[in-house]
This record gives sequence, C-alpha cells and structure tokens, in this order.
Amino acid sequence: MGRGPVVVVVAVAVGDRLTVAPGGAAGPHQPGSPYVMTVWLGVIGPTATLAWSMLARCATGGGGEIDAYDFARTLGVGHTGCRSSVLNRTLTRMVGFRAATWDGEGGVLRVRTGLGDVPPRLIAGLSVTARMAHTRLSEAASSGRADEIVAELSTGHGLGVA
Repeated sequence: MGRGPVVVVVAVAVGDRLTVAPGGAAGPHQPGSPYVMTVWLGVIGPTATLAWSMLARCATGGGGEIDAYDFARTLGVGHTGCRSSVLNRTLTRMVGFRAATWDGEGGVLRVRTGLGDVPPRLIAGLSVTARMAHTRLSEAASSGRADEIVAELSTGHGLGVA
C-alpha cells in the first residue's frame, strides 16, 4: 500500500530568513536536468520546479540562510507571510512531493539535491510526451544520452525543449 499525502504546511513569515540544508536521499535527476524539466515539471508545477532547482543548488553548496521575501520576488511570486502566500504554498508543494522536508521547529528546509523518478501512481496523469520522456529518460539517466532523447521526444510535439 502506498503512502498517503504529506500534510506538512510550511509557514515562513515576511522578514524571516529561511535556512536551507541538504536533506534526504538524492535521486539521479539534478536541477535543470531533462527529466526534471520534462517530467517533474508537469507534476509539481513550474514554480515549485524552479524553487526546488534553486534551493537544491543552494543545498548542494552546503546550504545557508536566504531571505524569504527576496526569494519569493526572485521566483516572481508574492509573499505576504501568511500560510496561504504563494511562497508558502510553493514550499508546501515541494514538501508534499518529497522534494524537501520541513523542520518547523528549527525553521530548516531540508532539500533533496536530486529527485528520483516520478512515482508510478502519478505517471498516468502526465502528458503523452512526459510519459514517453519518463520511460526513456529513466533508463538514460546514467548513460549520458538524456539530452539526445529529449531532442527526439520534442520533435513533432512542438515542445521546443531540446
């Protein structure tokens, strides 16, 4: 039986500094990789994908503190400090899809520096191109052929991802 949804809510107030640290097992798909940009993007959405990519790079370098309001502005989203702000919803989405974990007591966001394959239960909801990419890129992640496969997949689909 699969795990249920994660119900942790990230709550970062305006003026808060968000501590970012590496956390969790790193999967094979790095920020900006063809798999992340072709498959994970359709699962967690563009804002959470960009936020995760930026925070994972920060975590890879050892982590550190970032200004929550400034980070929200960098992403092009609002941050009022309330639980329903776009930044808090974005970070909560990252936690919900296990791209990060939230230690609310310490105010630390532990970010995975690489993502694994999208779970099988979510594959059916992806576009045809993303499902094809998942199948092909999962196998190619270690072969170094990922960019070549994305180019093949985008031909005729109007993606312009290559």
